[in-house]
Amino acid sequence: MMRFTQKLLAAAAFALVALPAVAQPAPVPAGAPAVNPGSTANAPPGQVQGRFNDQQQRIDQGLASGQLTGREAARDESHLRYDERERNRDLRANGGHLTPAEKVQLNRQLNHNSRRIYNTKHNGVTQPGVPPK
Repeated sequence: MMRFTQKLLAAAAFALVALPAVAQPAPVPAGAPAVNPGSTANAPPGQVQGRFNDQQQRIDQGLASGQLTGREAARDESHLRYDERERNRDLRANGGHLTPAEKVQLNRQLNHNSRRIYNTKHNGVTQPGVPPK
C-alpha cells in the first residue's frame, strides 16, 4: 500500500510540473480575439451584461414555453440577480473594474448559472397542462 501511495504522489507531482508546459496556449494571430467569446476574462462590461441578459431571456423563454415552472424560474432568476449584484459590488469597490480573480469567479458563476438554467429547462418538470418534451 505504501508503494502505491508513493507512486501516486510521484505521478501527481510529475503532472503538476509537466502539464502546464504542455497546455500552453497557441499564439493568437493579430486581430483575433484573445479569449473565448463566452468568457468574461477580458470582456468589456457590455459583453458581460449581455451574458446576464441572455440568461434572463432563456429563463423567460422557458417560462413562456412551459418548460420552467414559476418556482424554477424564480430560483434561476434569484441566482442570476445574486451574481449581478455581486458583480456590481465588485465594480464599485474597484473603480469600475474587476480584478482578474473576480473575472474568473464571475465567469465560473455565469457558466454554472447557464448549466442550471439548461438543467431546469430539461428536467421533465413542466407547468400544469404542458407535456414534457
